[in-house]
Amino acid sequence: MRFTGTHRTTYTYSDEVFLQPHKVRLRPRSDPGQFLREFTLRIVPEPDGTTEALDAWGNNVTWAWFSGKTAKLEIVTQFVAERLRVNPFDFVIPTPQGSTLPPAYASDERAGLVPYFSSEPGPRVRRLADDVAEAAHGRVLEFATTLAERLHSECTMIVRPEGPPMRGQDTLANREGSCRDLAVLYIEACRYVGIASRFVSGYVERRLPGEARELHAWAGVYVPGAGWRGFDPTQGLAVSTRHLTLATAAQPAGAAPVTGSFLGDGATATLESTIEFDVTDL
Repeated sequence: MRFTGTHRTTYTYSDEVFLQPHKVRLRPRSDPGQFLREFTLRIVPEPDGTTEALDAWGNNVTWAWFSGKTAKLEIVTQFVAERLRVNPFDFVIPTPQGSTLPPAYASDERAGLVPYFSSEPGPRVRRLADDVAEAAHGRVLEFATTLAERLHSECTMIVRPEGPPMRGQDTLANREGSCRDLAVLYIEACRYVGIASRFVSGYVERRLPGEARELHAWAGVYVPGAGWRGFDPTQGLAVSTRHLTLATAAQPAGAAPVTGSFLGDGATATLESTIEFDVTDL
């Protein structure tokens, strides 16, 4: 699938402010599952300078710094990117120990995966994970797939434009949550049973008729012999060609599309975001 689109992010301030350096993670990744063909980034007001970098999680980042005052910050990206992995299960787990819970990771991989095990799940999340592990007969892929299906069928997705993700314990209690809430719940359950998991932000092709496009969030799990593979609990499926990844991190804050602050006595900010893209078959 080819994604061709524009993403406009606008911060409007109640008074003129000084912008601190901003970090932008809106460049689609290039990896074995997707390929970025074209990308442009425009920032208004024009920064004094920018630099491109990889952050601690391997995301493409643009740092921008400014001088002077402004009442508005606008960030516009345009992109053409292709999703390449049609079959999300195009791999073989090389050892029996890698296919059962908890999966046996190679020693060098486990050292690098330490941040992706950090979690403090509540009792509801632990009970859910134990129940899914039993239903999956203690097998890694069955657990990852069954958990996504279970959350999709038992929790209602809601739109919650602001605020950090809720704890999995609270999402389960409410039986509803935003895509980022359900992603965090999924990650907590995976980490509890020993599967390295990460937070993923990006775009998804599917939407309801007339519904505005929004940034989407899902989870990635690290599978021996396969590496990182995506699972979307809001849709109850393994990720293949209809999701486009922007950023990934061990914690949601590390995948935030824009990070930055401003200086202004009593000034407040209003955020507006519009995303438009077309998806076509390759």
